[in-house]
Amino acid sequence: LRQDGMSAKQLRMVLLLNIQQEYEHNITQQVYVSAQLWEIIKIARDDSVNTISLAMDSLPEGADGKALASAVFSY
Repeated sequence: LRQDGMSAKQLRMVLLLNIQQEYEHNITQQVYVSAQLWEIIKIARDDSVNTISLAMDSLPEGADGKALASAVFSY
């Protein structure tokens, strides 16, 4: 999702939007999986969002998207 010239804030927004869109797309599949598996999916979504937030908070103001991508992978 990262493109050259993208700021960390822009990449954060794109990542969070894609996570939400994927979750909403999969919500229709909820009836086909167990309640336990659906809870795991929700936990994975929340962990992904938290990782992105932690990575973003570790960066200096004005960081670029590449720095955010590296920070996310480090977490």
